[in-house]
Amino acid sequence: MAYRFVFLLQIILFLPTLILASVNDDPWSIVGNDGAGILNSIYFADDEHGWAVSAKGTILHTSNGGVSWIRQNSGISTVLNDVYFTDTMTGWAVGENGIVLNTTDGGQTWNQQDSDNENRLNGVHFVDSQTGWVVSNRTMLHTTDAGETWNRQDGKDNNFQDIFFIDENYGWAVGNGIITQTSNGGISWETQSFDYILHSVHFTDEKTGWASGSEVAQVPEAIEPTGVILHTEDGGTTWARIYGEEIEKWVLYSIYFTDNQTGWATGSYGHIIHTHNGGESWQRQESDTDHRLFSVHMLNDQKGFVGGDRTVIIQTGDGGENWKTQNLGITKHLASVLFTDSETGWAVGEKGTLIYSSDGGVSWNKKDIGINTDLFSIHFIDKQTGWASGASGIIINTTDGGDTWQEQGALGENLFLNSVFFADHQNGWTVGMEWLTDYSRSRIYHTSDGGSTWQEQQSTGAGGDEWTSVFFSDAQTGWISGGIEQYGIILHTTDGGESWQVQERPDAFLNSIYFTDNQNGWAAGPEGILVTNDSGATWSVQGIGSHSGFEIIHFTDNDHGWVAGKDGILLKTPDGGQTWTKQEHGIDNRLFSLYFIDKELGWAVGEDGIILRYEGEPVSVIKPENLPHLGKLKQNYPNPFNPVTTIPFELTADSYVKLTVYNTYGQKVSTILDEHRSSGFHQAIFNASDLTSGVYIYRLHISQGKTQSKAMILIK
Repeated sequence: MAYRFVFLLQIILFLPTLILASVNDDPWSIVGNDGAGILNSIYFADDEHGWAVSAKGTILHTSNGGVSWIRQNSGISTVLNDVYFTDTMTGWAVGENGIVLNTTDGGQTWNQQDSDNENRLNGVHFVDSQTGWVVSNRTMLHTTDAGETWNRQDGKDNNFQDIFFIDENYGWAVGNGIITQTSNGGISWETQSFDYILHSVHFTDEKTGWASGSEVAQVPEAIEPTGVILHTEDGGTTWARIYGEEIEKWVLYSIYFTDNQTGWATGSYGHIIHTHNGGESWQRQESDTDHRLFSVHMLNDQKGFVGGDRTVIIQTGDGGENWKTQNLGITKHLASVLFTDSETGWAVGEKGTLIYSSDGGVSWNKKDIGINTDLFSIHFIDKQTGWASGASGIIINTTDGGDTWQEQGALGENLFLNSVFFADHQNGWTVGMEWLTDYSRSRIYHTSDGGSTWQEQQSTGAGGDEWTSVFFSDAQTGWISGGIEQYGIILHTTDGGESWQVQERPDAFLNSIYFTDNQNGWAAGPEGILVTNDSGATWSVQGIGSHSGFEIIHFTDNDHGWVAGKDGILLKTPDGGQTWTKQEHGIDNRLFSLYFIDKELGWAVGEDGIILRYEGEPVSVIKPENLPHLGKLKQNYPNPFNPVTTIPFELTADSYVKLTVYNTYGQKVSTILDEHRSSGFHQAIFNASDLTSGVYIYRLHISQGKTQSKAMILIK
């Protein structure tokens, strides 16, 4: 029983970086997907227990055959490239900067091993709990004591990508232009050279194996290299290339065989191919995704998993006849976010992604709007009426609070509408650029009938490559930011866009513009921040230190503002931009959009579906020490539990309370209490009979008090 409480402690230690602000004291917290990005490797020790590794030290684990995944605490933030387990308890993960992690308790704890190496470790393979190998972009390492010590085996500086052993003697490693093999446990290696980049190797016995990759990339680099599969029937002494239309379409990153006849390979653009005759012929299987797929692992000839870009995991239970994406949250880039009040919000992104929240951004749900076009901007004029704009000149509109969305028109196939803004229900503007034959041209469009029709507006003295952002303080007064490669441009209108005049030409491109009233505004771009307090007649540069790469700026009043951008940079000002302070939140995904209801509550969205939520101190607080202690949430018992547990809490005053439960992707799974309670000690019973095993967050919100959260574990 003791190990369960150690497990609980480990889970609680990493949860603050995963889901809710109220778990710690930082104002920014990750909700929904944690933005881990690419899943580089996936491995199952048996039908139920699997692991996947990614960037930022991410290790995901399932104990129920992939039904649900939880994040394990790796203790590092380094990219992990491969993972391997010899049984359900013992495993290793390797990654950048010579990182080797080891677990002996199924990943409840991960310990770093000294590889005496600072190179990028790409592959790991063990034949038992003691004997294993690791390959890097420079060398090969070997251990016979479970990784306590690692010794270099291959003395050559080869760029290895993958390694596979069929037993303690026979093994193969592949990489950039090479295949090397051993028949004596790595004491000696025989190397062959090829004109291919090989990413993966797999054998079913000491004679029969396959390797996959691509031809060396040719100019132009934008063209995807041709996929390659090699096959050997003599243990690697000779290799024959297998040709076929499906093989050669895309780079093939991973290959796996369950026997000498049945195999799969995965690659770019969601490409999965399958063979039932040892690789003589390959057929494509539909994958339900178009992301790059870096790793395939089959448990048998029916059940298997594939991992890839955007933290995607897809699963089959019928040999690949059907592949289904597992729910790991939102993984597509999110370009714009907006809330109509403290509870109701929207975000849009690539490939028609439109999500909404009805609980202040704690949990998000996808809305199917029937389009696959990238959406760049969203704007609501009230709770019912909103618009979104995007690629291919698309504009969509809702008049029922987002229940339904209609296309208002596609203004042009080559148009990219980066920003949309409405001053009232009738008057709106959208700006962007149009790709012409060999150059781009900035565009401005206006509607005076709620978007039913749009007319192009012209700017005077400006021919920018692209307009990035539009903002109006009323139906007549507005600004546009953008520019060309060499410098930025700010446009201004006082007649609803009938005429646009150049206000400023800074030395760098501008991505975002925002005004709090007709006089006070800010603009941000890759090189810095500009400010005006005279409606844009004059603009001055604000000091931001060494920070740069800004995508978005937002203010709630003339004092409080935020700016965000590349590598997760996020700065806050309490004094109109005179001083800026970096905000910590634990992610490095590029942030594309910010929105605040007031200075205490806001959201940010960006790459790989990352969503951040900001909760500052309550407005009514003057001094923190004067905040009344309204209640305390206590740890549930029993914990872990199956399937019923008790959640105790105390109230120091009569209060309205809401007790809710969330999964680790920020999705609300249950509301336990939503009612008025008197002061004193209370208990709530939670029945999780309809939920799968995993970690859950229970969250107590007390009216006029601070929200509190704790973690609990369901084990069935």
